Parts: sequence; C-alpha cells; structure tokens
Amino acid sequence: MTHPVLLVGVGGAGLNTLAAFNRQLAANPDMLPRMEDEIYYLVVDTEDCALDHFMESVAQDAGTFPRPFVRRVHLSDGFDSLHDLVHLTFDRQINNRVGFERLCEHWWVNADGKPFSRDIHSLNDGSGAYPQVGYGLAWYQLNQIGEYIKDIVDRMLHRNADVQLPNVDVFVVAGLAGGTGRGAWAPIALKIKEVFKHCWNMNVRSTGILFDAGVF
Repeated sequence: MTHPVLLVGVGGAGLNTLAAFNRQLAANPDMLPRMEDEIYYLVVDTEDCALDHFMESVAQDAGTFPRPFVRRVHLSDGFDSLHDLVHLTFDRQINNRVGFERLCEHWWVNADGKPFSRDIHSLNDGSGAYPQVGYGLAWYQLNQIGEYIKDIVDRMLHRNADVQLPNVDVFVVAGLAGGTGRGAWAPIALKIKEVFKHCWNMNVRSTGILFDAGVF
C-alpha cells in the first residue's frame, strides 16, 4: 500500500470481517510495521462488548509493534428506548412535525400500530436484528461520527506529514442480515463522503462491501 486506507466496520458482521482482515495483515511481516501509518479503522456498533473485542483483537495482532489507529462509535450509548430517541430527535425540530408523523406511520410503529420498541433489556445489547434501530441511532450520532472521521484524517496527515496524500481508499463493510449494519451503513457512508468533500482536497476512492442474508 502506498497511501492510507480507512476501513469502516458497521455492525457485528462488519467488525468481525475487519478483525479477520487485520489478523491477515498482521501476519505479513512486511505489512506489520507499516500498519500504524497506512491502516485506520472506524468501527460502529450498538454492542459495546463487540467494540471492546475488536479493540482487544487489534492490540493482540500488533504485538510489540504500534497498532493501527482506531476510532470506535457506540451507537446506542445512553439510550434504552428507540421510541424515546425518535421523540427526542423530532421534538428538537419544531417545524418537522409532518416528518415525525410520517415516520411513525410508516416505520416506527409495530404491526398493531403501537410505538416501535424492542423486547430486549437495553439497546446496548444490540439492535435485535431490526434495521430501524441502526438507522435511527446512526442519524442521531452523525455529527459525532463526522468529528471522529475528521480526527482520523488529521491523524493520517500527521503520520504522513513528509508526503502528500492525494488519495485515500475508504472501504465500508457491513452485513445486511441484522439490524445495526443494515440500518446504519448508508447514513455513515454519506457522512464520510460529506466530510472528505468539505474538509480536505483529497481524492477519496470508496468501496462498499455488503453481505446479504445468504452469506449467513
């Protein structure tokens, strides 16, 4: 690799895929000492324990070498109820009552017409295979995700200060069989494109790697 690569894992399948990829990179003796400068991760999930596992895996793969830079996003941090999140988001936008009503009518109610909720103890346990959960949480966290992306690119520029960075490859990896990856990958990909376009004069080559339900 001759320029930095940003690898974005969304949801359980995304994180597991990137963890396996990182192990393969670290097994290459020529690549291992270069990973600090060339490999950057943004990992996003509703399960805090899955994010912890990814961080531990990357650290173990690196051994005594400096590890790649990782930014983690715990989408559901601070939220137990998706319905409360929807109200919080739309109540801040007084002129968007029509949008709120349409959302409730088409997506945020269950088959009985009642407010959508998950029968799990906490959203921190995951999205329960409901893409609505990942979608709503991703949109709510987009500004924070944008700040993390800026942080990653600043780190790229700092670590590669002696060379010009005309190109950055971005790979977004997610599964479409569950809830977090299926619901959150598109808003996050759009945010990445927006941040690179407005903040840096870089040519971003983006690729989406999406696993449909047949893979599982």
